[in-house]
Amino acid sequence: MITINTINLGYFNVGMIQTIPDEIQETIKSKIATKEFGDPENIYSTIQYIRKTPYLKGSCVDLNGGLV
Repeated sequence: MITINTINLGYFNVGMIQTIPDEIQETIKSKIATKEFGDPENIYSTIQYIRKTPYLKGSCVDLNGGLV
C-alpha cells in the first residue's frame, strides 16, 4: 500500500506574494487567524515532523495560519 502525506500551504513571505500590492496583501492577511504570512521555516519544520513520525500515513496537514 502506498500512502501520501500532503502539506496544504497558505501564504508565505517568499515568492510571488512579494509582487502583490501592499493593500491586497493586507486584505489577504485579514483572512488569516495569525494576521501574518508564514515563514518558510514553518514549511521545513512541518516536513521534518512528517519525516520523523512514521505512524503518520495518508494525512493532509493544513499549514496556513488559520486561513479562513
